[in-house]
Amino acid sequence: MLFAFLMIGLFYDNFVLITQSPALIMPGKEIVVNTPPWAFFFGFLFYSLSLSGTIYMWQLKKTGFHIYTLSQFFLLFLSTYVIYPREITLGDLLFSVMFVLLYATHLKLMK
Repeated sequence: MLFAFLMIGLFYDNFVLITQSPALIMPGKEIVVNTPPWAFFFGFLFYSLSLSGTIYMWQLKKTGFHIYTLSQFFLLFLSTYVIYPREITLGDLLFSVMFVLLYATHLKLMK
């Protein structure tokens, strides 16, 4: 998702032109076309923070847990209020909560 958000954000206008082709069959292209381009840059930022938080946690640093948790919260916010307005994406919510809780169980081991 990190790479996808960056590429769509950088080449948003080209992506919109390509998706207008009647020959292209791509499920969910309406969602991407209706999402403002700035949302993809914020998504890239939050996914980058999530990845850096994970790397910090692998190095047993507590700061990584907090970075990861905040980035997941902002990704859920972005997904719920910008990308899919007025829809709670249950899969995103479940995976985010599951990973935050799993990482939280190891928080005592981190410095």
